[in-house]
Amino acid sequence: MIADEIMRASGIEHCYGGWYPKKAPAKPYAVVLDEATSRGADLKNLIEDHSVTVEVYTSKSQDPAVESVARALDAAGVPNDRSEPVWIESEKTYMTAFYYSLSVKKGI
Repeated sequence: MIADEIMRASGIEHCYGGWYPKKAPAKPYAVVLDEATSRGADLKNLIEDHSVTVEVYTSKSQDPAVESVARALDAAGVPNDRSEPVWIESEKTYMTAFYYSLSVKKGI
């Protein structure tokens, strides 16, 4: 999966969907949310469209981990949007989100 390759290249510990029931690791870390839709022709779904959100959790509003994700996305040639860092009071952490979409051919 391309999202996993990008996150491994960033060097940031990550998971898909959330850390529950395990406890989240020390910051920085990321949670990847990947929604996929299959489509195709001739009764064969050979294309998956992915809408991916990467939430990067950090202790500081300007953390090198955020730039690591940005560099990994750029190196993979993936156009993306990035949010401003948002302070989450209940978690005492900053979260910066990256959003991107990919279409992947499968079974070809």
